[in-house]
Amino acid sequence: MFTVTYRIRRKDGAYVWLETTSRTIRDADGQVVEIIAASRDVTERKATEEKLEMLANHDPLTAVFNRRRFTEALAQMLAEARRYKLSGVLLMLDLDGFKQINDRLGHLHGDRALVRLAKELVKSTRECDVIGRLGGDEFGVILPHLNAKQAEVVAARLLKRAQRTLRIKHEAAAIQVTASVGLALFPEHADRPNDLLAAADLAMYRAKGKGGNGFRWAAVRG
Repeated sequence: MFTVTYRIRRKDGAYVWLETTSRTIRDADGQVVEIIAASRDVTERKATEEKLEMLANHDPLTAVFNRRRFTEALAQMLAEARRYKLSGVLLMLDLDGFKQINDRLGHLHGDRALVRLAKELVKSTRECDVIGRLGGDEFGVILPHLNAKQAEVVAARLLKRAQRTLRIKHEAAAIQVTASVGLALFPEHADRPNDLLAAADLAMYRAKGKGGNGFRWAAVRG
């Protein structure tokens, strides 16, 4: 007996998931003489499973990876880099003055701004890049197969997009939020997930300490 799950398209254009269980009936010589199959609609169950998987791996507000799933993706990327002698960059982005939006406009406007920023990050990066919300207004981007010069181009572009996205008009004034970015090469700066995250995070705070709206590189490990 075996079971298969598959999706079909109905005549009305809607897709449904079916689960079919089959078993064979054999004669005395072991030859198949009959196949009995039964199918049932499992569309609702599949929708629930997909929703649970989405919640387990993605940030519920922005729909990008959550910190746990992002760290897993980073670990996998670093393992592949060690095995195949590849390189890449971890980019950490944190917003400057984001508290203004929450304080002056409320958290609803702050959440909307984060959603817009996440969408902008997705649009401004490649399909092979990995984006995650690491907490609050901090995002991470894994940029595989890029060198330092290429990563700086990406960082400058994301800073410009963030500045444009987070200019919010309120009454007679405008709230302008910028971003600070920290960059860390792998494996040069670190080849373990937590070490690389710490290196990029420290570089990001150095950028923030210089007034924000810029990027800094992590220090080369000794």
